[in-house]
Amino acid sequence: MKNKNSSISIKVLVLLLLVVSTLNLEASNLKTVNDDSKTYIKIWVDGMACPFCAYGLEKKIKKIDSSGDFFVEINEGFISFSVKSDKVPSEVDLKKTVKEAGFFARKIEISKTPFKQIANE
Repeated sequence: MKNKNSSISIKVLVLLLLVVSTLNLEASNLKTVNDDSKTYIKIWVDGMACPFCAYGLEKKIKKIDSSGDFFVEINEGFISFSVKSDKVPSEVDLKKTVKEAGFFARKIEISKTPFKQIANE
């Protein structure tokens, strides 16, 4: 009887170890996917002088597939946002979007890490 219980205990232990190791592997893979899942874009914009202007530009940028994490700094003249890394628009498309909103994209910066945001005063 003791051998049967020992055998069951060993099987349960092995099964438990397999489950835990599988969960650790999945968590590791998920972290890797999340680390590289976003690309950050910052566009310096000429002509954005008021909140209404910024809102119009933000509405256009929001139409970009998978865009999010919007931050507009009117005083500094830029908008920053994120997109999924596999959906990064070209600089030509970004400039076109800004132009359609009535502005000129002076400079575009693309990064794998978020941009530092300036606190509104």
